[in-house]
Amino acid sequence: MTKGEYLQIVLPEGHLEAFVESGEKEQTVSVQIQKRSLVRRFVRIEDARGRYIGNICILSEVSEQQKSQMKREEKDRRKGFESKYTFKDLIGSSYRMKECIAGAKFFAGSDANVLIYGETGVGKEILAQSIHKNSRRAAGPFIGINCAALPENLLESELFGYDEGAFTGGRKGGKPGLFELAENGTLFLDEIGEINPSLQSRLLRVLQEKEVMHIGGDRVIPINARIISATNRNLEQMDSACFRRDLLYRLNILELQLPPLRERENDVIELFRFFCANGEDRGSMENGIGEVLKAYSWPGNVRELQNVCERYSLYMQSNLNKNSGYVKRCIVRAIGEERLFRDILRRYSYTPGEKEIPEAMLTELTEIFRYSKDQLAEKLGISRTTLWRKEKNKK
Repeated sequence: MTKGEYLQIVLPEGHLEAFVESGEKEQTVSVQIQKRSLVRRFVRIEDARGRYIGNICILSEVSEQQKSQMKREEKDRRKGFESKYTFKDLIGSSYRMKECIAGAKFFAGSDANVLIYGETGVGKEILAQSIHKNSRRAAGPFIGINCAALPENLLESELFGYDEGAFTGGRKGGKPGLFELAENGTLFLDEIGEINPSLQSRLLRVLQEKEVMHIGGDRVIPINARIISATNRNLEQMDSACFRRDLLYRLNILELQLPPLRERENDVIELFRFFCANGEDRGSMENGIGEVLKAYSWPGNVRELQNVCERYSLYMQSNLNKNSGYVKRCIVRAIGEERLFRDILRRYSYTPGEKEIPEAMLTELTEIFRYSKDQLAEKLGISRTTLWRKEKNKK
């Protein structure tokens, strides 16, 4: 590598083109050029109107500090600090799901913090990883932590890190916090609504100042991590003493609502086919599975559906008889017969023992379950005569 050589000859093929297509303002990576370890820095040049006019490439020798940083980044990647999911992993063709994904793709082009609202099991982390994977930070780490899974003191040390001697039992040499490990990447804070108020104030300062201080430390460390947080609680309706409004406004610059499965039209059938794609009969929807899947409200959302699919596949493998009656019994059994029955009654706001039985509910129960009239009357808490009279009037 000598002065006067064309840059395209010196640089590995495709590096400059990849940077230009990425749309990033700046990119720094380590490269091997003619058996030498160098740091290559691309900087995008724009005119006063923000129009792209060219690039600057800076090549420099790797300092010991940079070598140490690169080793740490490589170690982090080996730990699994990277996103595994993309938008293709979000299955669903419903309007609400398409709307949510379109919004997430749009937000991926920004570095602003994102707050994802959604019930348990809807796939909030998959959405967060997809945003990261589609952003200019995709080459950086993605680190997720469940804020509800750790006690306050442990969560604090995990987020902010600590210096050696900060507390008894700490790691020798201290430990970097997740804000540092997520440098140039994304930090995902799941169940953010569960953070203790005393910790919220410190988190707010980190978000405001873009810097962190270790527990027991005496120096300020600048950070550059995008924050994506998620919650199944309505933070705006929480008492301000439980969740600070100023923190909410820092987290909720961009907002996404990931809809529950019961509000996603026919997505439950699409997801069922996806999870049971390992050899399951796609025509089984004609055997009554579809009506059973749509009759259930799925309080556990996609996570619950995935578990049901595993049980259903196991039941189907245990018997070669796959007539429509058996197939329907398998899916009812996989969901849980009593759970499904109670869920249907709850949807119609019916309490066992009431004489006024909704006709639509009775029709649905009759189509899904293979109960005799005596069994159905007993489960509804009414007499067989009342049930018979209701069915006669329906006709």
